[in-house]
Amino acid sequence: MDISAKLKTLRRDKGFSQEGLAERSRISIRTIQRIEKGLSVGSAFTLNSLAKALGVETKELISQESSNQPLGLDNTDWLKLMNLSTLGVVVVPLSNIFIPAIIFWKTRNQEAVNRYGRRILSFQILWTLVTMVLMMIVPVILLLLFKPLQGGGIPLALPVYFISVILNVCVTIRIALAINAESNVMETIPNIL
Repeated sequence: MDISAKLKTLRRDKGFSQEGLAERSRISIRTIQRIEKGLSVGSAFTLNSLAKALGVETKELISQESSNQPLGLDNTDWLKLMNLSTLGVVVVPLSNIFIPAIIFWKTRNQEAVNRYGRRILSFQILWTLVTMVLMMIVPVILLLLFKPLQGGGIPLALPVYFISVILNVCVTIRIALAINAESNVMETIPNIL
């Protein structure tokens, strides 16, 4: 069980409200709420204070011996699955957003998915928006610059889309390698979620 679930369970077992635990531990209610939502893991001081207020050892609060994760996957496995599901865009447009969004929604309480899954989804949303804009602008520019292309043939938006998909696949593979190496994942991508 992760810290957020463990804290919530221990607090409820002891019969404390979040306000009561905040008063007893002298930790702000906002900090307790953030930890219980999985948005923060808390500092060592915070966790120690909360454990004392709950009448348990700190190691009991932070222990991970039992897992409530679906299918027995750990955080990075869900993150890898979420990342690789973006490759669905090769077959079905916009599946690079919908499939990872479903995985994110189901596993958002896990720290790695919450932190890095948002970045993966943010990148895919930005990629989709940029691709749509390029698919509209590039053909118009090419038609204005090269009058002979106006005769027909392959719609000019298709090559733009295929090049964009190839770039997305390359980024997805790069992220997968970064997740395996446990290095920083997409720190330069803004988190729009």
